Amino acid sequence: MMVKKILCLLLVMAMLCVAFTACAKDNEPDNRETNPPTVDGDEDETEGETEEPLAIERFGEDDMPVEFTMMVRASRYDYLYWDSDATSDAVQQSVFERNAYIEEQFNIIFNIAEITDTANSFTTALTGGTGEYDLVCYDYWWGLETNGFFHNIGSMEEIDLTDSYWYSGWNQNSTINGVSYSVVGDASLEVLQNIEVMFFNTEIAKGYSLDLYGLVDEGKWTLDKLMEINTLVAQNLDDNDTTNDVYGTMFDVHSTRALLTSAGLRVTQIAENGAVEIIASQSKNIDICDKVTLLINNPAIDYSSTNTRWRDYTLFSGGRSLFYATALIMGRTLKSLDMDFDYGVLITPKYDEESDYVSTNYGASVFSIPLDVKDRHMSAMILNAMNYLSADSIVYTYYDEVIKGRVAEAPEDAEMIDMARENMYMDFGFIYNTDLALLTAFYNAVLSNTSVANDLASVEQSAQEALTELIASFHQ
Repeated sequence: MMVKKILCLLLVMAMLCVAFTACAKDNEPDNRETNPPTVDGDEDETEGETEEPLAIERFGEDDMPVEFTMMVRASRYDYLYWDSDATSDAVQQSVFERNAYIEEQFNIIFNIAEITDTANSFTTALTGGTGEYDLVCYDYWWGLETNGFFHNIGSMEEIDLTDSYWYSGWNQNSTINGVSYSVVGDASLEVLQNIEVMFFNTEIAKGYSLDLYGLVDEGKWTLDKLMEINTLVAQNLDDNDTTNDVYGTMFDVHSTRALLTSAGLRVTQIAENGAVEIIASQSKNIDICDKVTLLINNPAIDYSSTNTRWRDYTLFSGGRSLFYATALIMGRTLKSLDMDFDYGVLITPKYDEESDYVSTNYGASVFSIPLDVKDRHMSAMILNAMNYLSADSIVYTYYDEVIKGRVAEAPEDAEMIDMARENMYMDFGFIYNTDLALLTAFYNAVLSNTSVANDLASVEQSAQEALTELIASFHQ
């Protein structure tokens, strides 16, 4: 959606600040476009790229705004609600401006119901409810969708999940039998934060005359090319002195899983009629796993079993690793460090030159609308507005937070993030891996440097039984 338009982002953000201030003074419908204005000379526009103006409806009485209560995870909602304009954090300021605009235009008042960060706490709060929650935001892997708590968002006329501010690569794979009990969009900033990318040391890349952006543009950024580059730049790994070791890439448990997905691993397949089929044992999946296993178990790789946010990144910050495969959110940390080199951002490599680029993330919070909500229409309108307006403001602001140079100074990095956003895919088997355990078999095979075939044989039958139960819980 935003590729080739990145140079306009800073201008757009400046315009938005004016727009939010102006819109707070009147109740006229918002006619701004979702997308930034076109760069002069950019003639690659495609029909339907610009969204319709945001639909606005006023709720409550004119002199008495109606309360809109969001049920959220404790300490995990800074991108959903911020109640002060005094913060110096740019993302939180954007959240405040978005919510203030929605409150003014829709005549509501946001209210936060903070719930302990566990599936049981949410289940208790939603069981036998009294309609006090207008919107629920919870962790994807809790599986609350199977408990019969929520409306089918996919059938709501107020929401069109094909609009660009919804993550179709996720929502399509959580929609079963035409039913979408949970969705993610640009208001789910965690989706963007947790997209797996490859940060790289631009100084090392220059030293080896590597045009990494060019590799991506030419479709040559593949697993084989990554292995070749890793071998090229790795140094001093054949002795006991670790102080001068230089690695090709730093991987962790989540970025390794992302490598499999980006290479095209698909453990499930969803047909147009919504049927879900397990395809984990297909030969292509075995081939992908074998190649990733070869890559990860190479001495030129530094692997950590900790998660993507907490692993030790000093090899990269110290200039002793060309690549750091991790979540985009780590860009904020890297940007705050006093490193003596610049870094860039790449999408995760694909399987081969004939394949498409794919990205994924390691999980996020999702939105649902409770069955017992007092005004389902209002909930749908506000949920749509939150995502529509986040695409204009919060997403753009976040780009600046994670890129070494500001967006206008680093358009290649912004284009890589664009590509990752637009090509993000979440397998149904990942969303429900706790039940199906299919992807776990692939992860274990990579780390143990063994064939995945035997592990799959032992879990596919139980996975099929679990899948049958899951599908049965999705009904109109």
